[in-house]
Amino acid sequence: MPKKKDEKPKSEVKPDKNTSDFLELAKKRLKRCVDADTHNRMAAIEDLKFSIGIDQWDPADKQRRAQRGRPTIQVNLLPKYIKQVTGEMRQSRGRVDVKPVDSKADPHLARIRKGIIHNIEYLSDAESIYDQAGKMATTCGYGAWRILTRYTEEDPFVQEIYMEYVKNPFLVYLDPAAKDQFGADAEYGFVLRKIPREEFEEEYPGQEMPGENMKVDVGLSAENWYDKDTVTIAEYFVRKKEKKKMVQLENGEVLTQEELKKLQDEWDEKEKVYKITC
Repeated sequence: MPKKKDEKPKSEVKPDKNTSDFLELAKKRLKRCVDADTHNRMAAIEDLKFSIGIDQWDPADKQRRAQRGRPTIQVNLLPKYIKQVTGEMRQSRGRVDVKPVDSKADPHLARIRKGIIHNIEYLSDAESIYDQAGKMATTCGYGAWRILTRYTEEDPFVQEIYMEYVKNPFLVYLDPAAKDQFGADAEYGFVLRKIPREEFEEEYPGQEMPGENMKVDVGLSAENWYDKDTVTIAEYFVRKKEKKKMVQLENGEVLTQEELKKLQDEWDEKEKVYKITC
């Protein structure tokens, strides 16, 4: 089928300004994450290699000993100590607990939610996820898992929560400006994954394959978004803020302005009904 005169090839179609600004900000943020944490991740990779008996000798020392005809014996003692730490983790695994903390909380509802969370952990085999992430964190300082949702097989209109282990925690990035030790105040984050080009074509049919012929910003290729065998897929998470006006009633209850208006409408409706019945 011949192309229309005004139709452009996919590689020449430019996204609108909002999309371009969105992608530009995402790339800048990812670069900021990579630059801020590269030295830690390089050290973590060295620790990971060292723990399995790779490169335990300094290259210069190893070469010097080889020149002198002296052996470089490696006796890997680290696995024993790693197993001691992870063994203690298995004996006293952390579990999610839900407790009512104020007078407005419902203990019965807290027990129900606790049971739902434990069921999610059971169906997701959370113990093995905690064990694997704990082992990675002990070995190299990085371990990760994620909480996702999916549609159930029984009902395609209902979603269920499940846990998933992240095999490569080095592909998870959080806002480097976050001050909380668990990243609770992070404004954005990324989860990357590298997939073969054949899988990319199956997962994203009709989409152009990344390559040098694409009109992209400088630095995209240098950041290992793609190579001859794989393509990098990035999940980008952003925390959005909203401004709301809050009001406090005489009884101490705190509501948003929208909730107050809804409450006032209910009072007005009840007043009208009362006047009619009287």
